[in-house]
Amino acid sequence: MGKARTQKEHDRINATEYPGTRQMCVDCDTPTGRCEDDAIWTNLAHGPLSEECWDKYRDLDEKAERLDAVIGYLEFTVGLTTENVDFVSEVLALAKGESDG
Repeated sequence: MGKARTQKEHDRINATEYPGTRQMCVDCDTPTGRCEDDAIWTNLAHGPLSEECWDKYRDLDEKAERLDAVIGYLEFTVGLTTENVDFVSEVLALAKGESDG
């Protein structure tokens, strides 16, 4: 009967023989410490990400969600189409404070 391995031995063996089972961050190439079920991805399907790299995207993701909500509202209320892109551009400029409106 074989000797039981320590956790440190298991970690060393897994790191060399099973590196594909660890989820790696697409930005920094470090283990995320997560699995497929709880992986972190941006709204634009960029990932998986480590916690540290996710912090860089968090604000952008929140802004993208708000912009999606505005576009959805415009599509519903004014029938947003490519024909009224000028209107949408003006609304976005107003929202960013870039227009005299």
